[in-house]
Amino acid sequence: MRRNRSCCSTAPPASNTPCPPPPPHSTGTRRSTSTRCEHGVRRSMTVTLRSVRPDDLPVFFVHQSDPEAAAMAGFTPRARDAFDAHWSRIIAGPAFVVRTVEVAGAVAGYVSAFPREGRTEIAYWLGRDYWHRGIGRTAVAMFLVQQRERPLFASVIDTNGASQTILEHCGFTVVREEAGDDGVRERTLRLD
Repeated sequence: MRRNRSCCSTAPPASNTPCPPPPPHSTGTRRSTSTRCEHGVRRSMTVTLRSVRPDDLPVFFVHQSDPEAAAMAGFTPRARDAFDAHWSRIIAGPAFVVRTVEVAGAVAGYVSAFPREGRTEIAYWLGRDYWHRGIGRTAVAMFLVQQRERPLFASVIDTNGASQTILEHCGFTVVREEAGDDGVRERTLRLD
């Protein structure tokens, strides 16, 4: 019997190997990642990081409005006017570093670094169509090539194991775990 050579809509979880080092002289702006569909067919995707453009923001708004994604991140989606005001501050603020994640020319999400409580944190958000395909891990690894400041921190709630796994693959380690005022357990990770 001949296998179906088209890629499936789902892919297996990423392997447990650490993020590969960037190639020599890498700028961290473009990297290919590949996964296998359930039929074993390898599919390759080009992940690109670039500056945020105004036409990315409607896509980011849709992503943050996804109830499943927001719940997994422990995030309350913003109304459109609050979202626009928030992103206006981010784009105008020199302390923020934000890169749009593109996959095959489509906006998949973003990765950012920003000041918080006297330290620099990173955060990222991918649309649900881009989950479980190695894109988050690839985008974070690429961003870390560009964002050389150390230490860097990240926060995840305990129910977002996929995000914690991405960060750990990229060298972050858990340095603190505590419950917030809302009772949600949050982990702080650090990269030196």
